[in-house]
Amino acid sequence: MMGPTMSLRRTCAVQLFDRRTGSVHRINGAALIVFTRDPEAAVADLLEGRDPALWEVRVSDLETGRRK
Repeated sequence: MMGPTMSLRRTCAVQLFDRRTGSVHRINGAALIVFTRDPEAAVADLLEGRDPALWEVRVSDLETGRRK
């Protein structure tokens, strides 16, 4: 049973890509992937302080495998 604060949203994977290279953003060699049930907030956090002309965020639904 889900409590009142639990979300019914599906889990998503959110990744940041460099538009200049097409490569996923990496930290210490590891690809940055955010797993979340609130992709809108994750997108806002990842793009904060970044030029959207240089960065692209991709969201994938983990249950269906489809990109949003």
